[in-house]
Amino acid sequence: MGEIVEKGNEKPEINFENEGPIQGQDETTKQTSSVIDYTQIETDQPCTRIYGPDLGENFGQLSSPQIMIIIQKELFIKKPSGSNNSNSNSSNNSKGKTNSFSSSRQKQQPQPFSTDDLLVVSDSPNNRLVLIEKTSGKVKSIIGGTQGSGPGCLDYPVGIAVTSSPTHPNLILLVCDTGNNRVQSFDVETGSYLDEFTNEKYTKKPWNIAIHYENIIVVNLDTNSITIHKGYTEPILSDFDEREMVFGDTVKVIGRSFLGLRLLDMYHPRGIAINSNGDVIISSNHKIDIFDRDYKHVISFGYEGKGMGLFKHPYGLCVDQNDNILVCEFSNSRIQIFDQDCEWVHSFGRFQESEDDDNKACFMFPTSVCIDHTNNSIFVVDSECNRIKMFSFTNFAN
Repeated sequence: MGEIVEKGNEKPEINFENEGPIQGQDETTKQTSSVIDYTQIETDQPCTRIYGPDLGENFGQLSSPQIMIIIQKELFIKKPSGSNNSNSNSSNNSKGKTNSFSSSRQKQQPQPFSTDDLLVVSDSPNNRLVLIEKTSGKVKSIIGGTQGSGPGCLDYPVGIAVTSSPTHPNLILLVCDTGNNRVQSFDVETGSYLDEFTNEKYTKKPWNIAIHYENIIVVNLDTNSITIHKGYTEPILSDFDEREMVFGDTVKVIGRSFLGLRLLDMYHPRGIAINSNGDVIISSNHKIDIFDRDYKHVISFGYEGKGMGLFKHPYGLCVDQNDNILVCEFSNSRIQIFDQDCEWVHSFGRFQESEDDDNKACFMFPTSVCIDHTNNSIFVVDSECNRIKMFSFTNFAN
């Protein structure tokens, strides 16, 4: 299972006993009764909506945005009754105890932070995260905005993930603070700084991040490595020295040994996605690598090129409810879709040549792709055009 299997050879069968959904993933998305017809999205098809060129008074516009995620409104509306919604910062000394639901209770049910889905965008050169209401397009809030290395300051933030903790009342955003070689956490609702972690040896330009069961996975650009860190759960004992491990401690390293030896042909990894089996999907140097839920390498596919199934700097990744893989290609300015067996399905998009392409599936170096199953939409971060394009599709019952 640990050996590299190139596309074209028979893919090994992976049978895992399911231990439950990935943190933050809705259990219902695992049992699907429909498929998506991606051929509906063509290059000349008008996009449904554009976000970012004008964020409204006092907010300016997006500037080379990098990553976008969606926080579904149900995560706010279904907040536990009576959870404490106080705006209090936690200290670095309370690692691992800053993010789950507080035991203190209020008699009055608090109002949800948002009754709309939120688009969370890393507005990297502006050193901030922008939370945008999906329906209205209005800015809900801003996190960061001040460049620096102190707690809560950001320097070119990129990757984003949402999680929760048993000791914190609100949802938590984890942010790759790329210029400061660390990951910071913030309260989604108050924007307050909560905590941070790093690995002095491997966390060099952390580019992307994902929640994987009880762990946090960080994609590190400069060290060509994937680091696995402990999430917001109870402390555990290390397998190496039996010390107590808390939030942010490094559990495992993929791509490099703890001594720094290169173990995989993986250069400048940038994208990450997790499928319903718990497999970890990584984009790197003109190819895609897939690891099983125990972080053992399973398969690689793709080579450098412009043809279908080939890649030129694949960046952002996501998976749909049927475990199809969507790949955002930076240099080919397109989105490619592969099925769960890594076979090419469809692609759309081309390089934008003029303003006439503004409303089409045309991009200038896109960096991220995100799928919204509840509203049958795909979002593409069109980085050099400082915007996000939304495209609609239809589900077809099996």
